[in-house]
Amino acid sequence: MELILIGYGCHSKVVQDILSLDKTIKIVAILDDRFGECYHLKDIVYGPIFLFHQMDQPDRRVLIAIGDNVRRMQVAAYLKNDAEKYYTAIHPSAVISPSAEIGAGTVIMPHAVVNPDARIHSFSIINSGAIVEHDCEVGAYTHLSPNTTLTGGVKIGEGSHVGAGATIIPGKMLGKWVTVGAGAVVTKDVPDGQLAVGCPAYLVDRSELKKEARL
Repeated sequence: MELILIGYGCHSKVVQDILSLDKTIKIVAILDDRFGECYHLKDIVYGPIFLFHQMDQPDRRVLIAIGDNVRRMQVAAYLKNDAEKYYTAIHPSAVISPSAEIGAGTVIMPHAVVNPDARIHSFSIINSGAIVEHDCEVGAYTHLSPNTTLTGGVKIGEGSHVGAGATIIPGKMLGKWVTVGAGAVVTKDVPDGQLAVGCPAYLVDRSELKKEARL
């Protein structure tokens, strides 16, 4: 299978490692707007993202290997592909329940666990050692950082980012585009767009953080 990879940053490095374990996959292009022009190296085309529409073929698949949730969503909107076009990368050491649903274009890293009746929507990142327990739902374009734990029945909205080592207790809900700090323990629902940090987690005003950064 020939595959076009979108993204050439740090996240892409890890994705390329996962893909290298499947000898049936041949990466034919790595596209990123950091490349000002097109060039070839070891039978792989490197160039800006707009080249995708020139290189796309019916039998080729694509995977967006971009860690930033907003940028990943923007690129998916630009490509305008059907879900069937996207490849879903799952490391062989990950444990995925047969009853779990994994959306198109998602990447699941080494030693991650997705338990029964969990649902991962499209273009999400389930990073190394993350645990998604039974009956959880993870929205599209979400990133669960290494060693995060979603206990049973947790719901996470689109575009949210859960920091490394954070835990969400059973049945809690995170809204869309929420950020949870590393190591936080979330014991209450978190509304859309909020930042939650600490143990137990509390909300932090993002505007105040911006003011402090300017001081």
